[in-house]
Amino acid sequence: MDESELLALYKKVYDFVNERNIYEVRNIARTFGVNAPCENRKHDLIVKLIQVASGAVPPDPPSNRGARVKAGAASEQNISRIRALIEECRAETPYRTETVEPVRMELHDRAGSKKEYGYTDTCYRGILEVDGQGRGYLRSVQCDARENELWVSERTIRGYFLRTGDFVSGYASLDGELVQIETVNGKTPLFKERKRFEELAPLYPDRRLTLGSGDAIMHAVDLLCPVGMGQRAVIYAQPGTGKTTFIRRAGQSVAQSGEAELVFILLNQRPEEEAEMRKTFPFSTVAASSFDKPCAQNARTALLALERAKRIAEEGGNAVVFLDSLTALAAAFEAAGMAEAGYAVKRFFAAARKLDGAGSLTIVATALLQEERTYGEAANAVIRFSEEIASRGIVPAVDFAKSFTKRAETLLTEEERAHAAELRSAAAAGGTEAVLRAMEEKGF
Repeated sequence: MDESELLALYKKVYDFVNERNIYEVRNIARTFGVNAPCENRKHDLIVKLIQVASGAVPPDPPSNRGARVKAGAASEQNISRIRALIEECRAETPYRTETVEPVRMELHDRAGSKKEYGYTDTCYRGILEVDGQGRGYLRSVQCDARENELWVSERTIRGYFLRTGDFVSGYASLDGELVQIETVNGKTPLFKERKRFEELAPLYPDRRLTLGSGDAIMHAVDLLCPVGMGQRAVIYAQPGTGKTTFIRRAGQSVAQSGEAELVFILLNQRPEEEAEMRKTFPFSTVAASSFDKPCAQNARTALLALERAKRIAEEGGNAVVFLDSLTALAAAFEAAGMAEAGYAVKRFFAAARKLDGAGSLTIVATALLQEERTYGEAANAVIRFSEEIASRGIVPAVDFAKSFTKRAETLLTEEERAHAAELRSAAAAGGTEAVLRAMEEKGF
């Protein structure tokens, strides 16, 4: 694509950047990976910035050249607006009908190397895990270790500001090192420090996840004990009451709506259960560790999956983690020798929140009924299951008389609040069966 085609396609981006002064343009360009921005005229700098930000050409390798311009000085608003405008321009572009010859991208692994990477080379993808010494490893998208996995040097991690949980793609050298980063979390990399999850202020959930797509029991959950984006929800259930069915149905509803990215953490499961969940959710992260795996691996898998969900929320997305179960997680932490394992589980669960200025992280975790005292204070939504209700053939066996969500009214419309009030009266009078009858009679 020549310059005229580029500017015709991304005119909105060019106009937006051109309105900034030259110092702002240099900061933005440096952030997207344009080295020595002070050496270019404003127009040429904007063109190169658009090329890199849109993925038309790779960013320059990290360099101290031109370090007088600090990448960190580029505002988050400008970066977010440029990315949004790029997507907007792409959406408005009609599909091409003519044949387009592939353009070879030349990506250099390190200074002075003669090796070039491009469309004919294998592009590797995975979730980054950084060890205590600062060296990284590219794990599978299911958060588990593999044979012959790629490693990432401390220098590359520092240069690209990478973190554990980042979804990274790039090219590898013959010795297994990931030497050229192509994307970070599905976007062109930014050469600046990102806001950290813990630095973003938590807010109350104000938008509900849709769990009840075409299902009476799940729709009743949406009204009586709704789960908002950023909720900490606990499912208290004994074996045989339908918690796995609940997780599967809830996940399918969220996946169908496209409201959030799904992350499943399944600990001490049967291998066939893991396989079934991966088959049901092929485009989601299913971080599973079966009962025959070491407890230390269970703990590592769970922590890496949580970090992946945090990175999604930091980037402005919504992540929903289904954890089965808090009981198994506590056992894994304790067996792995983690100090204060009980506190570590609570801290894990407490990560769920809506972030001010970013996205949200929701955790829906299962636990045994006898553990309510342990996790009751941390949860702001409780869904109780009943063996008695399950014995009457109602699965998932949700006990609506004992299930609730704090500040549920903020997640419901005025009409839904009226419906919820009627159903709550029915639950108090006749339990779950009365709720289902009322929904059928009134057409909720």
